[in-house]
Amino acid sequence: MQSMESVMEFKERTRCTLGIHRAADTRPHRKPALIRTAASMCCIAVVTACSTDPGPTFADTAPALDTRIQQTDGTINDALESPWATPSDAWDGTAPLSAEAAVRCAITNNRQLRRIFAELDRRRAIMRDSQLPPNPTLSMAIGAPLSMGTMPILAMLGQQVDWLWKRDAIVGDANSQLRALIFESAATLVATVVEVRTAYMETASSIEVAGLAQRDAAVAARILASDEASFASGEGRRAIVNQARMNAAEAQNRVMEATMTLVTAKTRLLEAIGRGDQSMDWTVADQTATAARQACGIEPPAQPDDDAALRELVRSRRLDLRAAAARVDGMESRVSLAMANRWPSLMLGGGWEQDMEGDQAVMFTVESSIPLFNQGNFRLDAAIVDLEIARIDEDRLWQRAVIDTRRALTAVSAAEHHTVTLRDGILRNFAANKEILGNSVTAGERPAVELWRSEHQENHVRIQIARAERDRALAVLSFERALAGARLPSYGPSVMPAATGMGSGSAAPDFEFTALETME
Repeated sequence: MQSMESVMEFKERTRCTLGIHRAADTRPHRKPALIRTAASMCCIAVVTACSTDPGPTFADTAPALDTRIQQTDGTINDALESPWATPSDAWDGTAPLSAEAAVRCAITNNRQLRRIFAELDRRRAIMRDSQLPPNPTLSMAIGAPLSMGTMPILAMLGQQVDWLWKRDAIVGDANSQLRALIFESAATLVATVVEVRTAYMETASSIEVAGLAQRDAAVAARILASDEASFASGEGRRAIVNQARMNAAEAQNRVMEATMTLVTAKTRLLEAIGRGDQSMDWTVADQTATAARQACGIEPPAQPDDDAALRELVRSRRLDLRAAAARVDGMESRVSLAMANRWPSLMLGGGWEQDMEGDQAVMFTVESSIPLFNQGNFRLDAAIVDLEIARIDEDRLWQRAVIDTRRALTAVSAAEHHTVTLRDGILRNFAANKEILGNSVTAGERPAVELWRSEHQENHVRIQIARAERDRALAVLSFERALAGARLPSYGPSVMPAATGMGSGSAAPDFEFTALETME
């Protein structure tokens, strides 16, 4: 009994004497250092988890695009950084519009082009979001004590960890979609420039044809006045006067048609450069098809040596083919994700609990789904079929690109032949006959009205040549459009690519021969 009291007295003394603890516990205190290390590691993990890769850039994915559209380096970036709603300072809306200014205005203000670049920013944001892990889940439960003195508390913090082995597939799909949209944006940009130059060519050609039509109407009116005077003096015939009246009426109709064509071409050009609400009180700097072709730098392309060279040309220039290949990569990532989703989801967590008696405990939880009814086999089958569809679409687009390029090259050759035939085979011989007729009129052998009729026919030939020059340039632009490609259909299964790539704005008409009018 006495020994028990001695032990208790020693314990009481020990509890009250601080120096004994300091003397007995000589180990270094490492708890604060461990806490700081753990906190630092947690901060590093959070910062690493929140950092993202912006993905491929437009300049790296589609390089040398400025050179392809005949612009200086940095033109595209400077134009796209400017607000889309602010008109480009390349053209004030009143001065004659040059081909260079039209292209710069289109890159800055073309609504469809700026929309797809806005979609590119959206897709990049989605891609960066796919790199972030799921947010942790915090669960708390607090009880209200009624008959006890301790408040029960339960706190749990969980984190989904199966995302770790699904991340590569998720990010790969988002990255492929971003790359595909970059290539589609580049194709749309090239097609937009082609559309602008097409509309510019049509506007210049329409101005030239309108001038020739006005000149032809004046000649027809002069012939009609001469024939009516001859008939009034009794030297002419009624049939000749009627024919002159028909020719004068046709000439006036051609003037009206030329005016309508000019309005259509100018409005098309305004739409292409993003100035659809602009007034019509302006003109282009080049007033003929030949001058406009030179201003736009339109030259006939070199013919490939063989089919292998043609296919290589298509593969190296057609941008939507690369977009289709990127879509195939994205579908492969979706197959990988479908395979990863067959595994059960997994969430790990930890928590702290205080019960009604005041006892505390630390818990560790594992939460997982059980693939009992749905093992994801059908989702995997659907993803595999989507991959096969993407490969079919890619090959179909490739075949269509080769076909379009072959047709465009044939149209270029045909347009060149048609222009040369009109200029050398018809206009040159007509000019020689006109010179003979002029000498006869000067010698008094034939009346002057016949020379006027010859001038009337010459106007018809020159109108045809102006249209042929326009068609020649449009054929080259159609070839450039065929090599640019277009935007692909919506990203999803069972969607076939577009048959032809026409780019933004309205599509240019296919090349057709300009038929010669019947002349008397």
